[in-house]
Amino acid sequence: MVNQDWLDKRRVLSNGLTFLAWLATVGLGLVVLYALRQMSFGLFALLGLDVRTAQLASLWLILVLALGWLAFVVVSGEYHRRRVGQLRAVQVFAVTLAIELVVIALYLVF
Repeated sequence: MVNQDWLDKRRVLSNGLTFLAWLATVGLGLVVLYALRQMSFGLFALLGLDVRTAQLASLWLILVLALGWLAFVVVSGEYHRRRVGQLRAVQVFAVTLAIELVVIALYLVF
């Protein structure tokens, strides 16, 4: 017979770790937004746009990406809240983290 107190502690730990992992991906998402803005400004300037137009274009792009980030925050929060402790949730965290780290690495390289 399994001790109920042990299961409750395990559930609280699982919920806490899931929240911290979600919070980390949300925070890294903000860093990714910054990196994408910087990279898009450089790309627009490289394509021959003047500085003012490149800034304006990168700001519009970031506005759209920020709305996508807000949607990601809400959808991923609900997804992970419903699937706490499941393997699929951990896989989604891993993929999200990998994508965010690749974007940040590209920003640091270029």
